[in-house]
Amino acid sequence: MVDDQPRDSAPSAPAAPPPRRPRAALVVALVFLVIAAGAALTLAVMPAPAEPAVIQPPEEPPQPAMRMVDLARLPTGGADAEAVDAARAQVRARLIPSLIVGLDDDAVAWLRAAIAEDIASPPVPQRLGPRDLVAGVAAPMTAAALHVRLDDRAPAGDDGWQWLLLHLGDEQYAVALAPPDSASLDIGADVRVIGRYVGRASLPVADAGDGDAEQATPLIAARLARIDGEAIGSEPDFLAEFRAPRMVLPPDLYRDVSDESALADTRPYYYLLGQAKYDASTPDVYADAIDANRFGSRIHKVPSAFRGQPVTVAGTVVQVWRDEQAEADRPFEVTQVWRAQLASTDSSEVTERTADGSEVTSIKLVSRLFEIALIGPQEPPRRGERVAATGRFLKYRAMPITIDRHRDAKNQVVRHSDKVFALMVVAPAWWPAPLAPRDASRWTVAALWTTLVASVIAAGGALIAVRRSDRRAHEQRQRPRRKAGKA
Repeated sequence: MVDDQPRDSAPSAPAAPPPRRPRAALVVALVFLVIAAGAALTLAVMPAPAEPAVIQPPEEPPQPAMRMVDLARLPTGGADAEAVDAARAQVRARLIPSLIVGLDDDAVAWLRAAIAEDIASPPVPQRLGPRDLVAGVAAPMTAAALHVRLDDRAPAGDDGWQWLLLHLGDEQYAVALAPPDSASLDIGADVRVIGRYVGRASLPVADAGDGDAEQATPLIAARLARIDGEAIGSEPDFLAEFRAPRMVLPPDLYRDVSDESALADTRPYYYLLGQAKYDASTPDVYADAIDANRFGSRIHKVPSAFRGQPVTVAGTVVQVWRDEQAEADRPFEVTQVWRAQLASTDSSEVTERTADGSEVTSIKLVSRLFEIALIGPQEPPRRGERVAATGRFLKYRAMPITIDRHRDAKNQVVRHSDKVFALMVVAPAWWPAPLAPRDASRWTVAALWTTLVASVIAAGGALIAVRRSDRRAHEQRQRPRRKAGKA
């Protein structure tokens, strides 16, 4: 049987249109455009950054005045034959006696043996100044050449050997043991002393009230002492090789170069001064120079592999001085030498060792100190000027500093040593290398402002349009429901 009665039910409502999705992609794109325009505008109107300040090694405090050493109280040498043989063996083994407790006859025997060794095979000496000796910058057994004043002398034995009291300047003194021919030197004369800096020994001082006062005094084993300017006889002139008519770099030139010393290492330094003179006429030899500002870590990792190689450095000049000693020695007829230190902070390649022993290379901001030796007639750069130079890498000069942790923390400096290592380059010339300014033109600023305002308006309009579209879609979904409810 078929039921023909009408049913008590509402007619089916038409299907609602699918909801329209918000135009999120458009909104995100416009917001990103606003952010990009704002960032570009900020960079455009930002003042050019100043060269980041590199913390300078503090000026070394003046050394306290020293008292004159009482030479009459020094030992005169009385070691027996067995002690003399032992001293010779120590010298050949490069062993140095302890000088903390002062000198005794065995130490004097060692000094004589060291002098005899140097007379037989004279090393090329370093030019040392008062601070190199008194402040301990020079390493023990450094071959040294000094120009000083002779303030006193006294016998160091019955065979004519002499103790010499050398005035270094600024009330600083050193004591030298010298061969018998130094007995004729006039007290008060300027003398040239060539030998080895042995170290600082505790020596008795003159005019001590209690008679037991001592002070740490630089000690020199001198193989030669002459009046300044006087002929040195049969002693080889260590400057002779720098006056050769034709310069040829010796194969062992960098053998004894130390990157842990503040000394410039006279022999390779003088040869590179001469090399720079030749390079000035053939600049193409620097075509493959490595950029030390970017790749300095490669040099720092293996300095010996880069000695004598072309290197370019750039930075702000923080110190300039004339190398008067090099100018006086005139190696290879180089008559003018200026030295300058440059500071720079750059994005640089850095290789670090991780906890598992592997090496990781990344790009970081690195502060470096460079030192350049410049030859030729060019005027030196001015302090505060940013310059660059291309020359040949010599070494790192390790300069001890006093660490100020508060200052380092304030400047966000992380130190790994109590020394500052200056990468030293010998170059024929320098040139200005200012940082590129970030000065935006009026047109660029106006265009960026226009873009920013337009982007804000467009983003606001897009948001309003999306809100209206969503509201209409919501009303369309609600309209059939309201009709159904009325029915």
